[in-house]
Amino acid sequence: MSEHHGKGKGYRGGKGKGSRGGSRAKHRADREDVDTGDHHRSSIRPSVIDLERLMHQRVTVKLTGGREVSGVLKGFDPVPNLVLDESIEYLRDPEDPYKLSGKTRNLGLLVARGTSVVLVCPSTGITEIDNPFTEVPTE
Repeated sequence: MSEHHGKGKGYRGGKGKGSRGGSRAKHRADREDVDTGDHHRSSIRPSVIDLERLMHQRVTVKLTGGREVSGVLKGFDPVPNLVLDESIEYLRDPEDPYKLSGKTRNLGLLVARGTSVVLVCPSTGITEIDNPFTEVPTE
């Protein structure tokens, strides 16, 4: 019986040429037609909203799923993940999920994931109006 030193079944160390060592990826990255993974930086579109001007101001953020929060914008990135401080969640009415219940919940420091952000707007100057598209019964 021979001992396994360097190569052979059961030996996991050494300078093997297997795919786990990354040697294939290195050679593929040298070719021009292979995607190296750096494309995501150039594919991020510029933001439609200038969040820089909202820094250190209270903003209202609507999230997917109907949640609505308000807080002081402390930071953001291109995705845009948002960091809000002194944040408050406005709770929905359990009977009607389209209405706010008037109750709030203090959240403190909050990181809102960019993929969940639907709307960002300054909290000042917002006035709630009746929905002009609801039908009023005529008698």
